Amino acid sequence: MHEILKNVTLFVTDFDETLTTEDSMELVGAAAYKHKPEFSPRWDFFASAYADDFKEHCSGQNSDSACSYGISETELEREERLQRGMHVVEDKSVRRVEASGLFCGVPLERMLDEARNVKVRDGWWQLYGQLSARSVSVVIASVNWSADLIGEVMRRGHALACSGDSKNYCCVECARVFANEMEIDNNGRFTGRMKSVLRTGADKQLLLRELKETLNGGNVTHSAADDARGESQHKLVCYCGDSGTDFLALVEADIGIIVGRRASLLSKAKVCGVDVVPLKEAGVSTPPQRDTDVNKRLYLIESWSELL
Repeated sequence: MHEILKNVTLFVTDFDETLTTEDSMELVGAAAYKHKPEFSPRWDFFASAYADDFKEHCSGQNSDSACSYGISETELEREERLQRGMHVVEDKSVRRVEASGLFCGVPLERMLDEARNVKVRDGWWQLYGQLSARSVSVVIASVNWSADLIGEVMRRGHALACSGDSKNYCCVECARVFANEMEIDNNGRFTGRMKSVLRTGADKQLLLRELKETLNGGNVTHSAADDARGESQHKLVCYCGDSGTDFLALVEADIGIIVGRRASLLSKAKVCGVDVVPLKEAGVSTPPQRDTDVNKRLYLIESWSELL
């Protein structure tokens, strides 16, 4: 495993297009439409409505900036405000789907079956096995609507990683999943209602902060001075993500790793004054120490294999 992860205690990653090759929300919708093939409106309607709401939200945030009220804000503070405001967009989307009744009566098994259609990026299960071998806890943090789908993907992969020659790798339990949930009735069918867990990038940022505080007893700073004196017992948290929704979590983590080269995320980092360094070119054996609340250097990988 790469030296940058040498002292990591908790490894947190986004799911869609970070751990996986494609967005699995299409599969979440497919579970419902396979059970209700004639249902209307179709999934494209919900996706289009969400895109319109998102565009309107971004336009409003740009025109109604904090500067309009005589408040000076940094680009990072602006991003935090934008992500907090995304709750309005996400909640409208959830309410729209709930009101339609699309998922009402769909068996849980339909959703779990879609796990076989989820494709993960090359190298993930090998990395997962190596993290497990070092007793590093793995957490999935996703704004996806189905924690059940994600959990099934991880259970199937965990079983695979723990079989055969790799069985000695799996020293920890299957990854914990923080994602939104669909309510299930006593008959194992979805009620059509959803439980909010993580909706926005601001929610992910808060989750990372809480995880760090839990690990370190409330002390979340990693001081270079303490390390020099041999006094640091800070437990490192790594976060991996691919999109703008992950940005705040990436800079909140002790080690932030961007997976892929999504232009919008790289641009956001640049605007906020955060360096992005390809891990292959970083020339580091351990991550730089932090004396601030914001991580000012992120690493870039194209494949999980770069962390092996």
